[in-house]
Amino acid sequence: LLDGLGIKSILTIASNVGPPKFPGAFKYTEVSIIDSSHVNIIEHFEICFRAIDDGIRSGGILVHCVAGMSRSATVVIAYLMARKGLSFQEAFAHVKKCRPIAQPNYGFMRQLEKFEAYLRSERAKAVPSKA
Repeated sequence: LLDGLGIKSILTIASNVGPPKFPGAFKYTEVSIIDSSHVNIIEHFEICFRAIDDGIRSGGILVHCVAGMSRSATVVIAYLMARKGLSFQEAFAHVKKCRPIAQPNYGFMRQLEKFEAYLRSERAKAVPSKA
């Protein structure tokens, strides 16, 4: 099924998932995170973003957690914000449209809002001032 969709890579954002089900068939990246509002998910964004970038370049990537609601949704929302320039609300709406059950936990939602503010400030710094 995944092969038919062009999936070549799998990003697993969960803890204690066991060994890959199809070793050799896909490039696996595992980021061990529990679904808790106390977890700092931002510190894992860069490794997730690299895996997503590599997966897209290789043909396609599946980003998943356990229920497909919180961790994977958070990472995809953050990716759309960082790499595609979407606002938090735009990215969240897009993910919700594609995956209606997506609902990052409260702590992850707050972190996405902080991440948006960080991205906004970084982009503002990158714009040359007109003097």
